This record gives sequence, structure tokens and C-alpha cells, in this order.
Amino acid sequence: MNDTWPTRKLRELADIRVSNVDKKAVQNEKPVKLCNYMDVYSNEYVTGSLSFMEASATAAEIERFGLNKGDVIITKDSETPDDIGISTVVVEKIDALVCGYHLALIRPNAEQLDSIYLAKQLSTSRVARYFSLHASGSTRYGLPVSAIEAVEIPTPPKPEQTKIAESGGRDCLNSKKSFLSDKLLLFKLLPLSWAVLPSKLHLVFSCQGFDA
Repeated sequence: MNDTWPTRKLRELADIRVSNVDKKAVQNEKPVKLCNYMDVYSNEYVTGSLSFMEASATAAEIERFGLNKGDVIITKDSETPDDIGISTVVVEKIDALVCGYHLALIRPNAEQLDSIYLAKQLSTSRVARYFSLHASGSTRYGLPVSAIEAVEIPTPPKPEQTKIAESGGRDCLNSKKSFLSDKLLLFKLLPLSWAVLPSKLHLVFSCQGFDA
């Protein structure tokens, strides 16, 4: 992160909504495609090629939680506090797609914030530590909306954000999802020889923003 860039709280840059749309299909509701927890957790980008669950939602839920191109979604709940706030970006217009339960929908102000840049910032170790500290629970942990709203986001000019997003955002987002977010991380590292381990750690730490 460039120390000369101003930072702003996320609530000043985006609309944030926590979904309550469940997986049920109710007869009198409208049929929708549901973007679920694992759709977000397992994919750095949401595209029409994913197999979404068929469900239903009320007109009010569709209005509030219907997903648009450019929306960022994060996991709001987790079994451990250090595996929370995993992000993805909707990169296509997908008809009747709705944000599901246990997720927070973040809709950036398009004039101020690049969506992929935002997802990359939410995937840094700085934000991961912040989310971990603010998650509460015992057997299951959750992020309060106030914590999501208050996270600090560096805000370089929009063209600079786009350059950052295009120059490595995909690799770093993928690294977090496939490596750091794996609950078997320790078991993946232990069998590695000392010749391989440093390079693996360097990839993860550099993408996550560690200084060392």
C-alpha cells in the first residue's frame, strides 16, 4: 500500500447490505438464481458459467439483493475468525441472480472505486487481520455490518486503481482463495521440502501485503 494515498472508510465509498435470502423455494415468490457462500468462497470472479442454486425470493429481496455487474461480495460468517471476509467480484450481468445468506453485498460507487481493486484490497493481510479482530462468536463467527463499513480502503485516483487491478489482482485473489483460505494450510506446508517452502510462502505473503 502506498502511504501517500488517502484512505477512506468503506461506507463512504460503497453501499453495503447483508443478505437474508435463504435457500428455500417458496411457491408464491419469484424464482431466482442464488449466489451462495461457496460460490463466493471458491471463485475470485462470479460469471454466468457457474452453476447457481435455484431458489425463490420476494420482490423486495430481489430489489435489495439482486446482483449487478461490478458488485463485490464477501463472506460474512465463518467457523474461524481468520477465514472470514473472502471476496469475489461479479464481472457479468446475470439475470435473476440474488445474493444469498451469510454474505455481504458491497456495491462500490463506480465513479470513486474500481470493483476489482476493491476486492484486491479486501483480500490483503491488513484487512484480513482487521476482519479477524472484529469477528465475534464462539462456535461460529460473524462480522457486524459496522466492522465492514469501517474498514479503511486506500483510494488512489480511479485510473491508478484500474491499473493496480489489472496488474496482478487476479493472481493475488486466487492465491488467497486457494492457499490461505484453505483450512488445511498447515498440512499443505508441512510436507514441503525446505527447497520449495520459501517460494510458496513468498508468493502468499507478497500477495497478502506482508512487509517481511
